[in-house]
Amino acid sequence: MNYTSQLAYNDPVQLEGYQFIPFRVYPDVKINDADTYYGVGPHDNLGKISQKFYNTPDFNWFIALANDIKLENTELYAGMKIRIPAFETLVSYLMELKQ
Repeated sequence: MNYTSQLAYNDPVQLEGYQFIPFRVYPDVKINDADTYYGVGPHDNLGKISQKFYNTPDFNWFIALANDIKLENTELYAGMKIRIPAFETLVSYLMELKQ
C-alpha cells in the first residue's frame, strides 16, 4: 500500500482555471525484525520520539508514515503503541527516495 502524503509537495499548479497541489506518493515502510514498538508517554510527540530513537527530531515524518499517522494531526495519546522502524530501514528508505 502506498500513502499520498502531505509531508512534501510542490508548488501549486494551475490548469484550466483550477489549482492543483501535486503530492508525493511515498512507498510503504517495510516491517523489519529489528523494529521497536514504543508505548507513547503523556508528553510525547513525534519529534521527541524521533529524537529519542534517531538522535534528531527531523525524522518525525518517517515515524508518522510507518504508523499511518497524519503529521499535522499527530493522533498520539498516552499508552498508544507505535512502531519505530530500525535505523537501517530509515537509511535504506532514504536511499530509495533519493533515486
